[in-house]
Amino acid sequence: SGHLMARASATLQPVRHIFMDQDDKIQKAIFGYAYSLLARKRYTVAELQKKVTRKFPEQIKGIEETLQRLKEHHYLDDMEYAGLFIESKLKRHPQSIKLLKWNLRKKGLDSDTIERSLNEENINEAEMARLAAQKKQKSLARLPMAKQKEKLYRFLLSRGFSSSVIFQVVNKENGDL
Repeated sequence: SGHLMARASATLQPVRHIFMDQDDKIQKAIFGYAYSLLARKRYTVAELQKKVTRKFPEQIKGIEETLQRLKEHHYLDDMEYAGLFIESKLKRHPQSIKLLKWNLRKKGLDSDTIERSLNEENINEAEMARLAAQKKQKSLARLPMAKQKEKLYRFLLSRGFSSSVIFQVVNKENGDL
């Protein structure tokens, strides 16, 4: 969708203006490290904090200040991260809302951010299960129908879908997913 492209194509701008007033070399090093990480990949606030803390374990106050500045200048945004993560997962690896929540929690996002971003995406779980099953069924085409259904059931369970949704998808009358 359009907003995904706009968000994903945004590049990190030069950041001199963010820490021009900084005289502290350690603070500049912390900021430079955090910025270089963000230049390569998107992170949640929690993930970036963990990485930067590993490199600068004694600089908790400086790390907090750096994260705050990155948030203020929109280089670090958990809501945006969650939205992009959800869109990406649903396109490439359709999965249940339950599994999406678990993966986002694992990335350090709070429940409120997760719920708000999932509500914005308006996910149809049965449709996600159907898409996942369609992708998987291609690799199962040579197996007998009973074996296909068994493997699809287990696959969809591993993607976090409930039994009722899985039965709905796997046992469709016409056999087409």
